[in-house]
Amino acid sequence: MKRAISIFLFLSIVSSVSVAQKKNSKTTKVSYSLSHNPNAENLSSRIALAPAEEPGERMIISGTVYDKDGVTPVKDAVLYLYQTDQRGIYSDDTSSHNPKLFGYLKTDANGSYGISTIRPGHYPVIQAAAHIHVNIKVPGQPEYDVMFQFYDDSRIKDRRRARTDTYLKEFGLIKLMPDDKGILRGVHNLMPPPLNFSLSHNPNAENLSSKIDLAAEGEPGERMIISGTVYEKDGVTPAKDALVYLYQTDQRGVYSDDTCFAACPKLFGYLKTDAKGGYEINTIKPGYYPDIKAARHIHVVVMAPGKIEYDVNFLFYGDSLLADWQLESRKNEDDNFGLIKLLPDDNEILHGIHHIKPFPRFTERVIFTASPQTEKELQKIIVDMLSGFNNNSAKLFRNYSAPYFIYTNESGNFRDKKWAGRYGMRIIHADTVEITDVRMKEYGTTALINFLEIDRREKDGDTLIKKLRSTAVFIKGDTSWQMVSYHSSPVAFEQVVAKVDTKILDEYTGHYEHVYVAAREGNTIVLTNKWGERTVYLPASETEFFTNTEGLWEKSLQTISFVRNAQSKVTHYVSRDNDGQQIIYRKTK
Repeated sequence: MKRAISIFLFLSIVSSVSVAQKKNSKTTKVSYSLSHNPNAENLSSRIALAPAEEPGERMIISGTVYDKDGVTPVKDAVLYLYQTDQRGIYSDDTSSHNPKLFGYLKTDANGSYGISTIRPGHYPVIQAAAHIHVNIKVPGQPEYDVMFQFYDDSRIKDRRRARTDTYLKEFGLIKLMPDDKGILRGVHNLMPPPLNFSLSHNPNAENLSSKIDLAAEGEPGERMIISGTVYEKDGVTPAKDALVYLYQTDQRGVYSDDTCFAACPKLFGYLKTDAKGGYEINTIKPGYYPDIKAARHIHVVVMAPGKIEYDVNFLFYGDSLLADWQLESRKNEDDNFGLIKLLPDDNEILHGIHHIKPFPRFTERVIFTASPQTEKELQKIIVDMLSGFNNNSAKLFRNYSAPYFIYTNESGNFRDKKWAGRYGMRIIHADTVEITDVRMKEYGTTALINFLEIDRREKDGDTLIKKLRSTAVFIKGDTSWQMVSYHSSPVAFEQVVAKVDTKILDEYTGHYEHVYVAAREGNTIVLTNKWGERTVYLPASETEFFTNTEGLWEKSLQTISFVRNAQSKVTHYVSRDNDGQQIIYRKTK
């Protein structure tokens, strides 16, 4: 009875949330980010990603969102999910960036969530496993992205199934099982992804041993056992409970028979040092790379509690391919911290000892935060500054920028505070400025913020839009934040470029009136004037070409059209700009 009530409540909530969201799906462009979802307060932890009438095999996935320790549930984490339909298609509307199957949810007080949907189909062209995209925003932390993928998918490799079975469990591939009504059910837990193949956030760290078989007993190759101790940076204090990730090539020097190479090695493993910092690995001697001259090695990533991760390589004494710098860097090391000396035992198994410690450059872990209050303050400063530039208000700029402010604009030009304060940060000012897709990191009195800037201005009754991906650096003084650096990179707008036969393009080359020379470069026509200034024109058709004349403002295009006579010979081109002006340039040779 209790189970029936739970299912009823789940479906009731799913239905109401689904209807509310789908009402807006036709008019609101979907953002692939939940940082600033305007309806976050009203989100449920249960959602229908696919409505009941959507064709496909029904399934329900539930789980828990955890913090980076893999243990602490995260309440109020906001998730954005989207997927293909059963055909493997996101949308039938090719002009839209909006997937038709999408939704938002927020984890409950226990960090749990649930989605009702259909099983996504494989892409019709790309050979990729079926998946659901998930974007997660945990309060006070950066967003991260994951994909739900399925254990029984025919496009999943066996080693990934093995990794799920051995280590990841419910953090890995989703195992779907039908219930009494034939609905597939699966469990998947979420947590921030690890970095650099590391164990920083390994969900099963508590269950790890200090000893591991890196290569199974049947793996071809010369067997060896390496043991040692992981130390703190002083090289004396053992580092207990240090997490270690190791991977290597097989005896052929190959990481994987798949194209992912070292990204998904077949010989890998995880361990945790014991109370005395000790560890032991049982493996085979790695082979040389087949196409690169490099010494044999085993990759090792170490994470001691409260410290930053660091990487080392196990290298072997007497290896003929050791580089001079590898020998030089280890010549002053004690034997057991340097190159590994391998000696056979009575069973012809090689044994070696290798101790591990951080390099001197590694220090305590730097903790970055993402305070919502700081993010709000910095957003306001940026909007005020940009608005000030557009209104020619130097006061706002002086108030918010530090004395040593530096700026790089979308054209790649460097500016200092004096120049920016006098002329502003934009060549052409906008009427309105909007910032979105904000990502912020804060460390003490320093903050980094990255965002998408959308500028709009009116021209001849039309609204022109420019998009910039910008990064700003702030420092905090006694009472307020000040910007010390600002950099913008243009985001190109969509414009269809035609594919034109190069023979046709070659017919447009030559000299034209007013000392213009037309040349072909690839699929473009480049016009160069007498001062050497070049303008690149992209083909919209066989005769029409366009270029952007005002930075990256949408609809702010200049076009040229090449004209032929009755004998199909190119005689001139006509230049047109947004103001409707036309100029004819006749071909002279």
